[in-house]
Amino acid sequence: MEDQDMKWLEEILEAVQLQEFFSRIRDELQITRLAHFDHVIEEDLEKIGLRRPAARRLLLAVHKKKKEVKSKKNVLTRLIPGGSSKPVGQSGEGGGGGAGNATPAFTCLINEKDVT
Repeated sequence: MEDQDMKWLEEILEAVQLQEFFSRIRDELQITRLAHFDHVIEEDLEKIGLRRPAARRLLLAVHKKKKEVKSKKNVLTRLIPGGSSKPVGQSGEGGGGGAGNATPAFTCLINEKDVT
């Protein structure tokens, strides 16, 4: 289970060709979550054997991953509104053409005003 939880770190390290530092980052720096990198500086990475350019590449890749994760969360919160009283797609009783139905059937998940 722990290996699955650390898949994100393996992917980042593979992208910057620093896979051999996985165990050092996990064990010596005790990084188990993406948010833990908020407290890591270049000097910390240099202490475990990374050179300055490699440390910069890694921190840049981590920054990109954080933006990606944040973007996915924003999309999900727009697709699944928190205050909805009915599940998405539930449009009332009975089938048919919608005559007399107060809630129209959904045709898309993103409102036209939210698209920029």
